[in-house]
Amino acid sequence: MKFPVRIRIAIPELGLGLRFDEIHRWLRARLGHTGFAMTGGTMPGFDATFIYFPDVLSAYDFMATFPDLEYAAEADLPLN
Repeated sequence: MKFPVRIRIAIPELGLGLRFDEIHRWLRARLGHTGFAMTGGTMPGFDATFIYFPDVLSAYDFMATFPDLEYAAEADLPLN
């Protein structure tokens, strides 16, 4: 599997706005154009964007860079 680590980001009612561009710039700079994947989706109670990473370290780096985003509690990451 190319992108075994997935995180979910809640999308606010008004969207991510310019943060979406900032997120994409960071992902491309850190992982390259083909080093990650993004998809949209819904979860009970909110819309979400799913970001797929090649490894846990990249996902943690992303979350540390964007601590103000609302991450879904079901994120596929070991939090300890």
